[in-house]
Amino acid sequence: MYWNASDAGTSHGTGHAYDRRVPVILMGKGVAPGIYLGPASPADIAPTLAALTGVTLPAPDGRVLIEALAGKVRLAPVRQTPQPR
Repeated sequence: MYWNASDAGTSHGTGHAYDRRVPVILMGKGVAPGIYLGPASPADIAPTLAALTGVTLPAPDGRVLIEALAGKVRLAPVRQTPQPR
């Protein structure tokens, strides 16, 4: 049994394997056919879609899933968010 003690009252996921390994399916122009078994995070989806569409994200939390992209996808530059002094 899995228990999550949280002050927030809710959480995402459980300790079960079916919640820890969820498939990501990408399809369309710029996506390479294949099966990739490497780790990916939900935070990787936005940077990957941004790379496919040429959108620049100010400070992405994840990475571009470059191994799943076909051909030469032009990665948009990442702008650095100024750090508070």
